[in-house]
Amino acid sequence: MGNETDSSTRWKNILDRDILKGSINMVALFVMLYELLEDTVISRPKDFYSVIEFDEKAQKEYQERVLSLYDKEVCPGISSKNKEIISSLIWFKRNGAIDDSDIEIFSNSRTLRNKVTHEMLYTIADGGELLAVPFAMMYGLFCKIEKWWILEVEIPTSAELAPEEIDQDGVISGHMLILDTILDILANNSNIHFKEACEQLGIPVN
Repeated sequence: MGNETDSSTRWKNILDRDILKGSINMVALFVMLYELLEDTVISRPKDFYSVIEFDEKAQKEYQERVLSLYDKEVCPGISSKNKEIISSLIWFKRNGAIDDSDIEIFSNSRTLRNKVTHEMLYTIADGGELLAVPFAMMYGLFCKIEKWWILEVEIPTSAELAPEEIDQDGVISGHMLILDTILDILANNSNIHFKEACEQLGIPVN
């Protein structure tokens, strides 16, 4: 990424206040979303085997049902040292939440995130718009996993929710709501999602 833009364009990207602000926002959003995605990939399978707390019994089941997958299937593009990530991705795949193309998106996102954090100045100088497409693909994967979790885990295990009464297209998690609110504010100077959430929770909005 550090060699993709000529010197004059880099200076313009830095000296133009609006471009600079947009690039910094894009870099921050990209890194934030990746960390959120990685945490979701790792924590959801762990939560699946933890009814109340991650006790010894839950740890054993998690080891047998998730971490053991590391030795049974290859996960291209991800370093073997990331055992928990690889095992979790395979778990999602085996349960029908994601496919090989989604794993590739995750792998590419991880590689780019590492590059961005180590070359952040160059990324901002090159222009944050270079991250727009990778961000959109990562956002799609994050929402796919979150919706799958709600529809296939949370709703079926909840006595208060009837699957036939759920608008599957309208399903949204708390993390998705927060992320959409941030995107609305940064991109459109709007906080419609925030206002809707506050109204639902009875929180007064100025």
